[in-house]
Amino acid sequence: MLRQKNILMAGLALLISSAPAYGARPNPQQALEAIKAGNGRYLSGNTTHFEVNKEKREISASDGQQPVAIVLGCSDSRVPVEMVFDQGLAEVFVVRVAGNVCGLSELASIEYGVKVLQIPLIIVLGHSDCGAVKAAVDSAVSGAVFPGHLPGLIHQMAPAVAAARRTHPDQKGNDLVHSAATSNIWLAASEIYGGSTIVKNAVFANKVKIVAAMRDLKSGKVTFLGEYPQPVTVVTPGRK
Repeated sequence: MLRQKNILMAGLALLISSAPAYGARPNPQQALEAIKAGNGRYLSGNTTHFEVNKEKREISASDGQQPVAIVLGCSDSRVPVEMVFDQGLAEVFVVRVAGNVCGLSELASIEYGVKVLQIPLIIVLGHSDCGAVKAAVDSAVSGAVFPGHLPGLIHQMAPAVAAARRTHPDQKGNDLVHSAATSNIWLAASEIYGGSTIVKNAVFANKVKIVAAMRDLKSGKVTFLGEYPQPVTVVTPGRK
């Protein structure tokens, strides 16, 4: 594992050293508003980014990419990230894995987006009725056993399931799965922040926001759950 991490970090250092210069970037709040507006267009059907013409392809190939957001999302085919946020070619930097977990490869990809591409927003996007989360809940509640490498994935989500069961001891079935999915989003957000000095420094410098979000499969609506860590409110002495 240490060797793998050293190889990834060496590669990241090489990419950083050869990174192109970029123009003005949106600040984190502007990026978030753009993403929210995109989901609004998606819900209304007034989408603007579903077609990619030859000029757009050629510009992105020659001038590089300037995505507005990094999205760590689930591999579920019902959650196409660009469509959900009505973003086009080269406008979102998407990291997808079942259960939107954050392992070493996912974290390195996010670091690349922050450090090299200067992306101001990280969204951890979970969704309702997540099969990976259901598997993790079944494993914890009934001891269900899964084949192949699935136990490793389930192990990554186990803390989120445990937290949901502690917080909602009476929940079962779909209610517990939803609570576990929400906890799993926050778990991934904490792992991004806690596992990366690159990301943490960018958050401290107000260059990046980490935002948790949940998509409802039936309605398509994305609910933004808040930031991680919670913004600190500074109180000036003598003022309320």
